[in-house]
Amino acid sequence: MIGLVCGLGLFAASFEARAEEGISAEDEYGPLPMFQFQARFGPYLPDVDGEDGLTATPFKDIFGSSSNFMFELGLDYEIWHGFGIVSAGGSFGFVQYLGKARTQSGSVSSDTTVLNLVPLRLNVTYTFDKVHQWWNIPLMPYLTAGISYYIWWVLDGVGDVASWQDENDNSHKAQGGVFGGHVNIGLKLLLDELDQEAAINLEEQTGVINSYFFVEYAMSWIDGFGTSGSMNLGDQTVMFGLMMEF
Repeated sequence: MIGLVCGLGLFAASFEARAEEGISAEDEYGPLPMFQFQARFGPYLPDVDGEDGLTATPFKDIFGSSSNFMFELGLDYEIWHGFGIVSAGGSFGFVQYLGKARTQSGSVSSDTTVLNLVPLRLNVTYTFDKVHQWWNIPLMPYLTAGISYYIWWVLDGVGDVASWQDENDNSHKAQGGVFGGHVNIGLKLLLDELDQEAAINLEEQTGVINSYFFVEYAMSWIDGFGTSGSMNLGDQTVMFGLMMEF
């Protein structure tokens, strides 16, 4: 216990001394990055059949119950460096599902039908980087939250946007968009620590200051914020990816 108190006292004294000397984070840890570029991928299965009031399973019947890989690209701006890092930005992605269309009687058609999803996101991220700075452990937990908008459209057997008729014989295009929200909890591994010489060369040649591998638990609620009759395109999944700071 005495050792812990002494250790905390030494850390506080060191922190105060650096503050008094005017040592900035850039002076101590090198140039601070301004932008983050991310490329992520992972399995995704929209919860279409989980829509409130829906008794049938149209997605499972047509496209099956297997996840497909979603790919996303994102860009964030680091707006604050202090006790951690706060960044804000956006991303876009794509995932596609193939299945067999259904006839008006409900039987399986020989025509292939395609569901396309393009997720668009705006988010804010907090990264706790002190684990690395204090103890030189190259791991950084982070939390991301924001709003999403998923563009979707269905193609018929000839590649046109599919259409359908309601009970009043009004024709509708099978396309639209759904708003929602998302929260991601993740952990980044600083790859620079694995080969510092290669990291220095990469920075000199490309301007990439840090590079990371990350894994995150991604939760999305894409249901029009609970709007009745809205398609449910959300999911809970694990995503992987690479990130570069520059």
